[in-house]
Amino acid sequence: MTSLGYALLMPTNRRPSLFFLIACAIAVLALISLLMGNDDILAYVMLTAGPTSSLLAGLLGMRRFSEKGEMIGADPFAAMNSFFGLGMIVLTLSETITSAIWLLPDQSDYLSIIFILQIPGLLLWTIGVANYFQGCMIVLSKNGSRRVIGAVVVATFITTGIVERLSHSQPVLLLAIGAVLIILLTSIYSLTWLVWLFRGGTLRVSLGLLLIATLLFFSQYLAWNVLGMMPTSGLVRALTIMSYLIIGGTQAMNEVSET
Repeated sequence: MTSLGYALLMPTNRRPSLFFLIACAIAVLALISLLMGNDDILAYVMLTAGPTSSLLAGLLGMRRFSEKGEMIGADPFAAMNSFFGLGMIVLTLSETITSAIWLLPDQSDYLSIIFILQIPGLLLWTIGVANYFQGCMIVLSKNGSRRVIGAVVVATFITTGIVERLSHSQPVLLLAIGAVLIILLTSIYSLTWLVWLFRGGTLRVSLGLLLIATLLFFSQYLAWNVLGMMPTSGLVRALTIMSYLIIGGTQAMNEVSET
């Protein structure tokens, strides 16, 4: 994963390809591990890949923000990407802790720490998406706030159903998972609307990639709840890291389009 470090130094037009190629490589490695029925090698790779991918992808987003010299909010689309970048920098802490917990013999006692640490970073994603979504609704003379509130309500109902399946878990863990799922589902709802709104525009690719990345991040909870995979397992972490890499590639792609 040291090749990601060159992403900030290499020519701007090559950065998107690097992020997307590494994401594809991790997907292939995860598939091989799944077919072999052993993800130990993948888990070792994810030890450093998790914190590295989230940090570098986040730094790329914040670097664009610093180079433009604009305050967050001056350009709603750039502001959303800045929130994603800042969110990934914050998520670096949860990825580092997840790597440390994987090394412990009894991981289940520490799962709530992972989810609690994810909340601030994911909340930044949702703030950025909801702010941009509401701005687009205002331009279209529609009530964006009502739709965001509706998204939160729907997300709460879906989260309640998922949490009920985990009713045997610790209360703190259930609260943390509930908060994370509501945040993620709100982002997914808003991004889905944005992709539909811009289905004929130039932003549809960037928004579509952000939606895919958010769905990948959400899928780790389905893998745990439905398939019984631990959040610290190599396969589940691969989903998370591919999410970071896709966001990093999207940030780099937006940077190319601005030059």
